[in-house]
Amino acid sequence: MIDLQTSITRREVASTVFELCLDCAESQGLSADEMCKRSGLLGGRASLEGLDYLSWEVFNLLLSGMEEEKPGVDWAELIASRFLSLPMMIEPLQGLLRRVSDPAWLYVALNKGFGSSQFPCASAHVETLEPQHLRLYVLVDSPADNMSELYVKVMCKTMAKMPRVIMGLDEAECSYMIENSHESWIDIRLPSSRSVWSKLGVVGKVIKGERKLGHELDSYHQHQQDLNERLQRLNQKEEAMERRIMERTRELERLNKELTAARDKAREENRAKSAYLANMSHEIRTPLNAIIGGTEMVMEDMEDAGEANYVDDMERINQAGRHLMRLIENVLDLSKIEAGHMELVSEVMMLKTLVDEVLAPMELLARQDHTTLKLDNQSKAKVLHVDVLRLKQILTNLLSNALKFGKGKEVTFRLKDDGDAWIVFEVEDQGGGISEEAMHRVFLPFSQADDMVQKRFGGTGLGLTISYHFAELMGGVLSVESKLGEGSIFRLRLPVKSENQSE
Repeated sequence: MIDLQTSITRREVASTVFELCLDCAESQGLSADEMCKRSGLLGGRASLEGLDYLSWEVFNLLLSGMEEEKPGVDWAELIASRFLSLPMMIEPLQGLLRRVSDPAWLYVALNKGFGSSQFPCASAHVETLEPQHLRLYVLVDSPADNMSELYVKVMCKTMAKMPRVIMGLDEAECSYMIENSHESWIDIRLPSSRSVWSKLGVVGKVIKGERKLGHELDSYHQHQQDLNERLQRLNQKEEAMERRIMERTRELERLNKELTAARDKAREENRAKSAYLANMSHEIRTPLNAIIGGTEMVMEDMEDAGEANYVDDMERINQAGRHLMRLIENVLDLSKIEAGHMELVSEVMMLKTLVDEVLAPMELLARQDHTTLKLDNQSKAKVLHVDVLRLKQILTNLLSNALKFGKGKEVTFRLKDDGDAWIVFEVEDQGGGISEEAMHRVFLPFSQADDMVQKRFGGTGLGLTISYHFAELMGGVLSVESKLGEGSIFRLRLPVKSENQSE
């Protein structure tokens, strides 16, 4: 059978027509190889692959042999029907539709279907007998009369079938007349209705649409290819990003392990430091207590013996020992807090008793410095459930700071209620106040408002830090409100009843 793709791409149409004739011969039971050998192609049908063109003599021998073997077959009808079914007829049809307004379209289709630059076989011209009546005159120039006669029949039958088979114009009427072996004419009558020409126009639009669709498909495929390339690049970038993320993740895991190890080491060192400070504080407090107690006994003995000359010196030694003891107590408390070993002991205490015990030593300091210490008790609470020792330590620290920084002015110790469950202690002074820049480090350990405060008033900077943590441990909060040059208010807000205290 004919390889149609190969047939329509061969340089010579004649080869396709020849193979078409061989297909027709095989359909009637004849051997294609035998018919080729009879026509002079000793290699059989396979020898057609190497041929660029076929001569009239080969065609003549083939057609003669077919008529001799099967004289009762209408070979012209069979070949014409087969010819019109070839895909190669699509191109003639497109050429015809591009010139659909020209009555000579039949002649164009004829030459496209049967002509060749190396195989001139016919010449023709068209006459328009009536608006819808066309007559095509065909002249065949062939050295073999029998070949020309059969060839003319094939052409005439093909042209007569073309309007219906290829165009789908069932209304068309076609007939032909063969004058002799060289001359013939074909009549085609088209109906007068516009539907015929509109059909041709529709077919033309369909073909144009197919072309446009083909271009769009090509554009789509190109666009798809571009998208695939972009997607491939994006995938490569994504893979590279994933690799970087994995590397970063491994690096973060390594750093986290190092940080965890460093944290654990720091905690261990902090616990060791706290234990060391606790031990050292205990070792230091023992001889200090002996020094403080010894100086007090010596001062009493000197006063009894009337030797008052050295009492002032012994008093300074005693005060220095007590000051050193307070520093050691602060360091010990901070170490316990940082180590998480600070435990509170809640007690029940009258609020008035607490205030009196806190203010008693503060009033003495205030009189010495000519400072007014004022009590403003607005609270209705009578009893507190707190760690009395730690609360006294906080209030004493706040009041001593206020007397130190507000020396010679007025310090107010204010108590007021915040609902039924909370009490607020406020210590207000009229000292120099705290700058905004220094406010954020007021409660930090070993920190002072500025260097001048350290030089003027001394201290380690642990009192407020310890007080802040004690307030948190008791379920409250210690805060400060201050304006530079106008003074400060330290505010301690505590629950009236400690969470650790039972009914």
